Amino acid sequence: MTTNDLYQKFLAENCNKLEVNKLLREASKRVKIELIQSSISANGASLNLLSSQTGKGGERLWFECPLCLRRCGVLYENPINQMLACRKCLKIKYLSNVHQRTFKSIS
Repeated sequence: MTTNDLYQKFLAENCNKLEVNKLLREASKRVKIELIQSSISANGASLNLLSSQTGKGGERLWFECPLCLRRCGVLYENPINQMLACRKCLKIKYLSNVHQRTFKSIS
């Protein structure tokens, strides 16, 4: 027998379906769970991942800063000792903030 061998008219609503996007979402959930349960190694440091719920019922992953233990989306590498930490711990400033403060202090 081949697909629709009996020449019946089928409605899509009455058929089971397999969707790529649903499979990818499910796989993504499993990957997130695995990542949260394990630690990640980068630049010789063991990093933990944290999760939080989004407003729409989703989940967001965060790094845990190795120094202050806060959650953050980005960790930076100290250019001198290659230590990973959040922007606050490393006292990193954005160039735009540095320029604004310079101009305010001059005027």
